[in-house]
Amino acid sequence: MQFKSTLILYHVICLAAVCAQLFIGGSFVLCLALYLISIFATVPFIKKGKWYPGDVFFIFACLYYGTLTLIVKTVVNQPVQQNIFAESDTIIYLITGFVSIFVGYLFSTITLNFKQAAFKLGSGVSDIYFLKNRTLPIFLVGCVFAILHVIFAPKVIPGTDLQTAGFGGFGSLEFLISFGVVCQTCLMILENKNQKHKIILVLMFSFTLVISVAANSKGAFIKPLLSMIMAIAFYGNLKVKLGHVLGVASGLLFVFFILSPIVHIMRSDKFELGLLDRLANAIEILQKADFDISKLKTQEEVVAAAIDFSNSPQGNYLFPSNLNADRFTLVGPIDMVARRYNSLGPLGLPVLGDIVNIIPGPFIKKEAAISPDLIAWYYGFRQKGSVARPIVGLIASAIALGGYIAVVFIPGIAMYATIVALNFIGGPLRNNVWGIFVIGSSTFMIEGCVGQLPVFFARDYLFIIVTGFLLKSAMIRGAVETQRLQRFSSSRRIRI
Repeated sequence: MQFKSTLILYHVICLAAVCAQLFIGGSFVLCLALYLISIFATVPFIKKGKWYPGDVFFIFACLYYGTLTLIVKTVVNQPVQQNIFAESDTIIYLITGFVSIFVGYLFSTITLNFKQAAFKLGSGVSDIYFLKNRTLPIFLVGCVFAILHVIFAPKVIPGTDLQTAGFGGFGSLEFLISFGVVCQTCLMILENKNQKHKIILVLMFSFTLVISVAANSKGAFIKPLLSMIMAIAFYGNLKVKLGHVLGVASGLLFVFFILSPIVHIMRSDKFELGLLDRLANAIEILQKADFDISKLKTQEEVVAAAIDFSNSPQGNYLFPSNLNADRFTLVGPIDMVARRYNSLGPLGLPVLGDIVNIIPGPFIKKEAAISPDLIAWYYGFRQKGSVARPIVGLIASAIALGGYIAVVFIPGIAMYATIVALNFIGGPLRNNVWGIFVIGSSTFMIEGCVGQLPVFFARDYLFIIVTGFLLKSAMIRGAVETQRLQRFSSSRRIRI
């Protein structure tokens, strides 16, 4: 990807969003804070040396806490301060938290320079033989585990903090879907003239879409899509054409205007449906809307209207818009916590309560509610006792943990630990299929709370590491066997 042209376009978009915000009455101070944060996303572009997963992760922090807030609020024609109830406190927490994140990122680069070597777990994954012969099996195994997760995982009963019985361990191997998509995308880039690879990639996303609907989860589709974008950016020398941009844009529009409404409509009262029934119900929803996007959004609005806090300025930063993009604007949760912090104080240690989820389900009784729910209940932006799993983010959860002092230190420590771990296991990104997969499957951690990060590294990340070791071992055994066969063949020729 041509980073220079990308940077120019990025600056133009940011400036245009700020100008549009000021034109519609956006707060100058908040716009300035958001713009400065968005500019920090260019730091990895100007630093010398190789790109690592941590560089991309930091960029996503800048996008979530700055750029996307400016863009999304402009798209819905709302000033950035609309639905912000404690603007001064929110700006202070936002700037302090982001400075902490940036310091954590800087320290991680020093650690990287001090410790040049990373685990080269995926050293053989970029081999053309591996990509041609192992990609489809890996993807299909991921699909099998995703389907098993849909069938057996516990399901939260809407409007309550209760969940059905089940086993959720199969979901820990869903990342193989993203791994398969990354491998296929890289294979497509290597052999760009071979149309078969493009057809297979389209079929992969078709399967992923089915799983996303069956799982009632947008993330099941978005994560592979994001992984594909990472592969296009960092693998080979693919010249990004209009067709690539339109393809990615179409995928994102599909998520926002078709997949997202279907997921939200089914989530309200169809949680008990089985795998095939969910797919059938999704088709029924589309038929009821006459395959009309506007009618589909109307159905979604009816469902949202029944959810008190999601359909109010107290719980939705984008209210009254129904764009469902508030997860990308992490300024909102900061205000939702800050506005009641002075009267309620910190939630404290329950913010870290997710750490117990490291223990496998058969050995401990797990609650349906996780730390984002506890934070939302305590500060009153979700109905207490109803599991909604809102997006809260590092800074807002740090406020809930210990106020301003926690915001000074916690986001930076979390960012440092996350980036060092990602860099150590992923290695340099350029033409590294494994490293691209690692960051493609990890970027959504920026949405998580402080207590959710240790769970990811102790559970999901552990499975990724094990997968890397298994792949490396298989490649080593394959190389040894090939050498043995070559020596055997040579000795036979000599005897003859």
